[in-house]
Amino acid sequence: MIIRRIMVALVLLAVTSSASAVLDIVVSFDDNAYVWTNVQKAVVNQAITDWEDAFSAYVLDETVSFGIDFRNTGAAAVTYGWDVGWAYLGTGFSSRPWLNTGHYMGIQPGVMWWDPTPAIDGDGIYGYDALTLIRHELGHMLGSQPGLYFDNIYTGNQTDVWEDQIVGNTFDPGGLNVSMASGDHGHTNGGLMNAYLYTGQRFEVDQTMAMMALAFDLTPVPEPMTMSLLAIGGVAVLIKRRRSA
Repeated sequence: MIIRRIMVALVLLAVTSSASAVLDIVVSFDDNAYVWTNVQKAVVNQAITDWEDAFSAYVLDETVSFGIDFRNTGAAAVTYGWDVGWAYLGTGFSSRPWLNTGHYMGIQPGVMWWDPTPAIDGDGIYGYDALTLIRHELGHMLGSQPGLYFDNIYTGNQTDVWEDQIVGNTFDPGGLNVSMASGDHGHTNGGLMNAYLYTGQRFEVDQTMAMMALAFDLTPVPEPMTMSLLAIGGVAVLIKRRRSA
């Protein structure tokens, strides 16, 4: 009887901890004017995976999915935007990236170094790193940009969730303390969201994800160790109650 109760408790805990919502970015490639190579698609998909994995460390209310169409525009190295913005969802709603429709990213493939594999800054990167550039533009699209995402829309108390974290030119002073570009709070001074990228550089998404989590008020997913301790505590209670019966 003791063993059966313990097994039920552990199974219930495992089911509960695995049912977490995720960010799902659906990629499409516009091949009308340009045929994407497998390597280029691999770089794009790696950048998408990096952001999805970063968001998976935080609790989302529900699984959110939205699409991005990658196009060869022949313009700047990488640009982003959307054909249709977020729809009106009632007074007081919060706009978020996954509420926008028609996301797209325009790329000029010929000016970039396409390689999804090097993990170390400067390791095998001989040009402007496409993976970093795409991570950067996805960072803007996902929230690292003032004037894109708001809380309490149409209430008279609308707040810009990104700009609201910045005092002067510092994001979250006393906490993350990220130095922002003067007059351009969508960019940081250095790192992934720096306004300039030099050849041979590669940057990860970690710092930008921490900034987004603060702006969107996201809660970290509990650590697995915490889950284990809860399970052990539950087992101990079951055993004690059984023996004292």
